[in-house]
This record gives sequence, structure tokens and C-alpha cells, in this order.
Amino acid sequence: MMKKVFLQKINKKMLFGFVLFICMILVNIQNVGYKNILIEAEETEEIYIIPTPIPAPIVTPEPKEIYLGIFESTAYIATGNRCADGTYPIPYKTCAVDPKVIPLGTILKAKRIDTGEEFIVKATDIGGAIKGRIIDMFLPSYNEAIQWGRKNVKIWIIKE
Repeated sequence: MMKKVFLQKINKKMLFGFVLFICMILVNIQNVGYKNILIEAEETEEIYIIPTPIPAPIVTPEPKEIYLGIFESTAYIATGNRCADGTYPIPYKTCAVDPKVIPLGTILKAKRIDTGEEFIVKATDIGGAIKGRIIDMFLPSYNEAIQWGRKNVKIWIIKE
């Protein structure tokens, strides 16, 4: 039920300022926006204040993953050398990429299309045969690299 506010000795400008002040306090205290609809009666000094909630703005979060598409995946094993970024490779955590396609240091999610298996890897290496949409996964053994063969994988960039 609406409450009536009766005015006797207060002019309308003062009331409008007071209402605005109260609204600002409500917005700050409740963290909810209000726009006030003032309805004035023509013959009386009655004013009705109807608070109407303003919907909160819709904020779309930035995606944490950016899909790059399907890449061809090969595998390599340790040579004893460091990666292009100066680190030593870690099995299932390191991959070689074409830096023109994926910058070194990028965190990637690779999902095998054949098995659905997912890996989170860091692009820390490059290779002479890695050109374009090819990713070379570092694996711990020769047998695993041979079993890996050439696979298609879906690749996402992971944002931190």
C-alpha cells in the first residue's frame, strides 16, 4: 500500500532535493538502484513516491578459454636440450608450436579428438618441422611418442 506524504510548508524544489538525497542514500546503503516516479495530484499538495527497482546491468565475463580450432599433433621426446624459452621440457606439460601462430609462453588446453583426453600444456618450444597449425607434444618415452603418432587435437588458449 502506498503512503501519502502531506506537504504544508515545504516547497516542491526542497522536496525534490530531499527525495533525491534519500534515493542516493538508498542506492549506497542497499547497493540497489532506484528511480523514483513522482506522481503529483493537481489540486492538493499530496505526492506519491513509488520506488521502482532498476535492473542491474548484465556483465558478461570474459571467456577463460579461446578456441583456436583443430590442430595436427605430433610427439617428441627428450634430446637433453633446453626448450626455446630456456626451460627443460616436462612430459605432458610442454609443447612445441609455431610462434607465428601461438606465442611462446601461452598456456593451452589440448583435447584429443579420438579419446577425449585433455592436457594443459605450455608452449615453450619451437621446432623446424612445426609450421602453421601443428603442435608437438613432449612425451616421456619413445614408445609413447610412437603410439601418439599424428593426432588431431582441439586447441584452446587458457587465460589466467
